[in-house]
Amino acid sequence: MINPPPHLLTPTDPGSGSEDLPCKQCGTPTPAVKLPRSDGGTTLVPNTCPPCQSAMFADLDLSHQTEVTTKTKICETCSKEFQAVTAFLFGRTIDTVRFCEACSAAQNEKEKSKKQQAFEAARNAEWEAICPEFYRTKEIIAALPAEKLQKVKDAFKSGPGVLIHGKSGKFKTTAMFHGAILPLVWKQKSLRYIIASEWRAACSRAAKETNTLQFLKPFIACDYLFLDDVGNMAGTPAGEDALFQLTERRMQQSRPMLVTTQYTGAELAKRFLPAPDGGTSSLADAIIRRLQILTGTPIKFT
Repeated sequence: MINPPPHLLTPTDPGSGSEDLPCKQCGTPTPAVKLPRSDGGTTLVPNTCPPCQSAMFADLDLSHQTEVTTKTKICETCSKEFQAVTAFLFGRTIDTVRFCEACSAAQNEKEKSKKQQAFEAARNAEWEAICPEFYRTKEIIAALPAEKLQKVKDAFKSGPGVLIHGKSGKFKTTAMFHGAILPLVWKQKSLRYIIASEWRAACSRAAKETNTLQFLKPFIACDYLFLDDVGNMAGTPAGEDALFQLTERRMQQSRPMLVTTQYTGAELAKRFLPAPDGGTSSLADAIIRRLQILTGTPIKFT
């Protein structure tokens, strides 16, 4: 019979009585080891009781197997002599120190700097990928009123997301990028950004190809989603249906949103297709309610 691997050797349950065998060391009744047989049965094998196991390890002397010493070496960087610690462990010498303390510290600092540079390069690449160049220019950043930027930062700290409303040309998008998106980039959050014209066109294509949910997946899954000019994303059956699916699924998953719009409240509702009686549709009410949950208290830019 082939012996099974050790992990298949299982002790019987303590207190089983008839399956206890004398300890191999002291003879005390001890739960035996069950050894599986090819016929489906088991063979009982004597085991070692816990006290004897502890005693065995306590008596084990490893002092002759270990030794720590110092050794004079030449630093591979500065060529100066230094004292390195070496260890002899179970017949093997461990000697991996190659640099003196000063050079090791300098090397660690260099590696830390390289990692920081790589991190900053990756964050800057992410920022350039999500933020259009127009909103990154020195001129537009200089023109952004400081109080509006601070409003976005404060709102973002207190709410799940941010909703900015106001007329066109009031720095809504610029403030959102620099007050909310940029900090999230440095926090390594996954982000998506889409404008109204792209949304309507993409939703129309997705509806024709019957793959709306597939189109929405990356917008649902990201940590934060920025919808720019949401009031102009409505007005078509495909756009509104996709907007409802998006807000509903993000709400279910507690994923905040960042939204800009020229309209709010009743004005925003009028941007949606009307109900058959000419009033506000229930779909518009549902989408607006979800946007409020996902963004928090709206900010007005004048």
